Amino acid sequence: MVDAKHNILTNDSPWVNYDGTATVSEKFMLLGTPMFFNKGASVYQQADYTKGFYYLAKGKVKISIFGEDGTEKILAFQEEGTLFGVPSAFDQGPYRETAQVISPSKIYVINLSKIIQAIQTN
Repeated sequence: MVDAKHNILTNDSPWVNYDGTATVSEKFMLLGTPMFFNKGASVYQQADYTKGFYYLAKGKVKISIFGEDGTEKILAFQEEGTLFGVPSAFDQGPYRETAQVISPSKIYVINLSKIIQAIQTN
């Protein structure tokens, strides 16, 4: 479980053994590889092969889809401390949306195999 007020994991789950030493953010950062993106950069594009999912440590990211005629529909704006690209990572299929940086960002790329390993060992 997550204690949202303090942004920490709690050890009241029968499936997760957690020692209480790191915040949720820190856990994702430990599992991921940090990357820095400038405004306008593409994190991934719709139909790209899935590399994993992402934790936004700093900045802001726009999530959108594009129609066959090129029209864009904005689905969400990701704020600091959020995950994105998760469904495609677990489906191990192509991304269903495009993620574009709208302010300079520090994003952790989290490989699905690292998450699975963390779940199995904890």
